[in-house]
Amino acid sequence: MRIQKQIQLNCDINSAWQALAHDCAAIDQWFAPVQRSYALDTQPALKGAACAGRVCELGKNAGGAKAIEKITEWDEQHKVLAFDVQLQDAPALLPIRGSSARFYLRETEGAKLTLYIDVRPKFKAHAYLLYPLLLLGLNKSFNDLLKAFKAHVEQPLAAPV
Repeated sequence: MRIQKQIQLNCDINSAWQALAHDCAAIDQWFAPVQRSYALDTQPALKGAACAGRVCELGKNAGGAKAIEKITEWDEQHKVLAFDVQLQDAPALLPIRGSSARFYLRETEGAKLTLYIDVRPKFKAHAYLLYPLLLLGLNKSFNDLLKAFKAHVEQPLAAPV
């Protein structure tokens, strides 16, 4: 499965890149499903990257599910950020092991800015029985992520969405 999404942003490319890449460990400030996030500091960062990645705590309970998101690509010039995401301490029946996700910003005609996301989920064997439902759920989740990012960069003082 491959999920590709895009959203237009009403801000300049440098502000969007700052929020997306340089401040990537602060996703909990604008995306409500992430209860707490912090920089992944157990390994060296890629050249130029703000950190090696981030840890996103997804549940309200301490010791709950986490997404360990290691930065695999950082391209300041072309505004590309990619992660390898591994779920940790997630319920055993959760059909997803993780994903690879690539974000990139592009200026288009009329000085408009578009954020693109390309995600390849990694499934457990039983996930294929739930494929249609997973597709719906993942599409909604990534749409929500993009809308929350848009709200964050266009109205940076707003509460998490």
